Amino acid sequence: MTLMAYVALQSCRPAAALFALGVWAVAASACTSGGTQGDGDGQFGPLDGGTADVVQVQGPTSCQVARVSAGANHTCALLVDGRTFCWGANDQGQLGVGDLVTRPLPTAVATPKPLVEVRASNGVSCGRATDNQVLCWGRPVGAPQGAPPVSKPVAVVLPGNSSAIVTGGDHACALLTDGRVFCWGRGGLVGDGTAVDRPMPVALEALIEPTSSLVATFDHTCLRTTKGDLRCWGVNDTGALGVAPEPGVGLAPVVPAAFNVVASSVAVGPGRTCIVSTGPDPGRIFCSPPLATPEITG
Repeated sequence: MTLMAYVALQSCRPAAALFALGVWAVAASACTSGGTQGDGDGQFGPLDGGTADVVQVQGPTSCQVARVSAGANHTCALLVDGRTFCWGANDQGQLGVGDLVTRPLPTAVATPKPLVEVRASNGVSCGRATDNQVLCWGRPVGAPQGAPPVSKPVAVVLPGNSSAIVTGGDHACALLTDGRVFCWGRGGLVGDGTAVDRPMPVALEALIEPTSSLVATFDHTCLRTTKGDLRCWGVNDTGALGVAPEPGVGLAPVVPAAFNVVASSVAVGPGRTCIVSTGPDPGRIFCSPPLATPEITG
């Protein structure tokens, strides 16, 4: 088993950025405009979808990586100039290169405009362009079974400009600049109060206050309002939404009653939600469901 692989991004000399995720490493390294080069065993490397620890190395601005996002079996990197490169499995067109051929090395994604945000998930990728338009490619979440993959970026129709996007296992959501949230995907994950699949974005009408931030994982989504309140929706079998598991809970956004403090930030993983507290007693971590180790720090 290969414990480390280096991935070269095109048009970079010398190395520009190093991302280390778990036991894998992804690096933008020396290459020429004529093609890509790299070491490794030739296998595509699906990366653990955690937060990357970034070590900046001097190099041309056009070569610097701004963000990296890892899906179930593919990865995408966004350069500071807005170019996007993806590599890995491509059975659903999730690399956005116009075919379904696996790419062991980064391949440029032809987006209509440069991107400022990219998200990779389970067979699907989405990006937010400089004009705040949302683009997605790969598996069409929420579409009928057997729907063909989308192998090139296509625009998602939204009633306004977006300020953020998130992707889960079978759903995606966009936060608009006016604070509204629109989601699409598998029924029960969208948050519109129904269990109906939604191939096109629908508004979360239950939200009254504008949203300031969104996070999503495989089975649920949470947001913070502009007042700092939390709302979560999706699968609640484990109590990840901060309320008792009951039939129908999570079809629409709920208030996570398990968190009786104001959150400065929220993070989600499959079956779990954690927050960092703010206010009179800041910097404490609370999780629902509880962790095996003490979860209140300070």
